[in-house]
Amino acid sequence: PWGDRDPTLELVHYQAEDTTAVGSYPEGASKVGALDMAGNVMEWVADTYSPTYYQFSPARNPSGPSIEDADKVLRGGGYNHIYKAELWTFWRYHQPADTVLNNIGFRCARDTAP
Repeated sequence: PWGDRDPTLELVHYQAEDTTAVGSYPEGASKVGALDMAGNVMEWVADTYSPTYYQFSPARNPSGPSIEDADKVLRGGGYNHIYKAELWTFWRYHQPADTVLNNIGFRCARDTAP
């Protein structure tokens, strides 16, 4: 979300012991103003997971394989991550869909402006 810059503790919440309030890192906003796209909590996305999916996926908006009971994808890294590489929004992690952990959350979004 912060372009080509490396993640820093001024841009994103990581290497911490707990979450922080949403919007606490305004310097880490994306070009369109989206806040907290990485750090704080990993975010569930709609994609299903397969370690080899991108070898045969569609070029545009791949959503993962149609596998019943497949793990779901998480993105963005969490507050307890220590490696910067895990904070990029393209970094994928996966868990069963019923996993509950303190460093996993979701993003509320809508298609139209208020």
